[in-house]
Amino acid sequence: MRKRNRHAAEIRVQLPEWVPKSVADYIRNNLSQEWQSDRLLRALSIDNRMERVWKELVKRKRSNYQRTESYLHPATDPGTWDEQYAKALHLQSGLPPELANSWVALHARLTVGLGPTGSETTQELALIFFFCNLRDLCLRQDLRTTTKINAKNAKNHYLAMAERIRLDAKKHDSGRLLAAAIEYEFIAERVAPTALVVPRKRRGNERQNAFVLMIACAAKVMFGSQLYGVVAIIASVVFEGEVWSPDRVRKIVSNPANNSKKT
Repeated sequence: MRKRNRHAAEIRVQLPEWVPKSVADYIRNNLSQEWQSDRLLRALSIDNRMERVWKELVKRKRSNYQRTESYLHPATDPGTWDEQYAKALHLQSGLPPELANSWVALHARLTVGLGPTGSETTQELALIFFFCNLRDLCLRQDLRTTTKINAKNAKNHYLAMAERIRLDAKKHDSGRLLAAAIEYEFIAERVAPTALVVPRKRRGNERQNAFVLMIACAAKVMFGSQLYGVVAIIASVVFEGEVWSPDRVRKIVSNPANNSKKT
């Protein structure tokens, strides 16, 4: 378990009452230093629009006009999150395993005590994981979408360069050139996995689209639904000046591979 910074207790993180206690505790215990200077972290913590997000995720079902103890969006089994998240991203956009591993890494960090204490309910744990996922994606400046053809072209470009260098390395018996060729081959294998590969180009900002896709997948895995309204609010909070609606999220998230079959 990570030791808490000795100065963390001196920093008072003031959060609205509508922030779920489990999430508020996580922020105060683990992100108090960053909270002071990180605009996006603060926005996800105190922007009034986020109140609707948390209310939706803790909303209870009603029966005969009475509130029940069952959640409207109950958390799924935490033990399946890693596998299901990778599957969801792959089905949604063909995301390679390399990026899906970031979710596995997040799961590992939290389960060793950097976030939850072990006493949270499944719903509280899902709220923490969901918030951590938002936080991690906000830090991913390289996040973007690209089409399959563009990813293929980029990969082929680096492979062609590697092949030419390999020929020169063989001709001149140069270990340095051979090392350069291997490096280009490595780049070729990594250039597509840095993006969410989609069947066709989506309108709008590639980074925002990728962010929305991944948040919707996370919501589906943890709460059983892609929650277009919740994702729209979060995207509007994170990307200043952008207005995301549930319908806009739906159009981005809907699998274009299925749509492309229609004439």
